[in-house]
Amino acid sequence: MVIAQLQALRAVWFIRKCQFELDIDGQPYCFRASEIVVANGAIVGLPSLRIAPDVCFDDGRFNVCIVRARTLWDYLGIGRDMLPDHGPA
Repeated sequence: MVIAQLQALRAVWFIRKCQFELDIDGQPYCFRASEIVVANGAIVGLPSLRIAPDVCFDDGRFNVCIVRARTLWDYLGIGRDMLPDHGPA
């Protein structure tokens, strides 16, 4: 039981990166990331969480955000940066 709990804690604490291959506007991209977000608008789930200040739903473009989080702390920092009036640290 303790081993399973330690393995679960390790899985949450240390995020695995995956290899992604994207073709964006005919340009191939290959990179490692914990996840990617493709969005047509700036708001993610809640109105107070924004992907980026310049993302707009009526500009006719999709925005690709690459997340390279390695730990739970990295994800918490990303969440903090998405809050209003708080840019990247």
